[in-house]
Amino acid sequence: MSLKKIALLQPHKDLNREQFERYWREVHGPLVSQSPGYLQYRLRYIQNQWLPVGPQGLPPTWAGVAEFWLPADNEDEFATTAIYQQRIRPDEARFIDFGGTVSMTARETVIQEGKAPIKLWLVSPQRPDTARAETRARAWLAARSGGPQQAVRLIRGWEINQVLPGSFRLPGAVTTADLDWALIQILRFDSLSELEQALAAGLLSELASKGLHDVADVSFVTLERRFFDGVPLAPVQA
Repeated sequence: MSLKKIALLQPHKDLNREQFERYWREVHGPLVSQSPGYLQYRLRYIQNQWLPVGPQGLPPTWAGVAEFWLPADNEDEFATTAIYQQRIRPDEARFIDFGGTVSMTARETVIQEGKAPIKLWLVSPQRPDTARAETRARAWLAARSGGPQQAVRLIRGWEINQVLPGSFRLPGAVTTADLDWALIQILRFDSLSELEQALAAGLLSELASKGLHDVADVSFVTLERRFFDGVPLAPVQA
């Protein structure tokens, strides 16, 4: 089980979506991942770009999701460091609208390891028994070898994130209760076409039948790019 931060980013008002994505990917990502001493506070850094597809839910108002894996609950400490105050924060101000950006802390349980870049996010306001959800998810994955379950066979990774109560923050460590997100599942696929195949094969209805998803839940799709995983990385291209 890992501790992570999930940040929903709102573009600066002077930037359109394309400009935001380019700056985030080409300037900010390398700047963050190459910051001296970064590993002391962050174990992994990933950018997730919104894709204009998705099975259900309202279109997101944000332009991307950043994920940071933490060695400990050190978000407040990191915010006071020279790395953040002198290097990262000034650059964030160039392309992020702080007033519309929200972050949260979650405990991640990996059901199936994977690095496939297409990610289906399933967001629920319910706070179910995570251990029970994990057991059901693992059982369904294990059963895929025993029958023609096309939807589950296409899954290339699965993470369950339990959002910690009271951890929603705006920049500056101000908590906010604007979102009702308690559980975030991330299912990975090698390509958009494989995600579409899984959806056509009844992925969401199968998840619902096992108590792992509800038709009222929010969902969206992103493309992942990794910038730091213990060392700076070249971002994944797709």
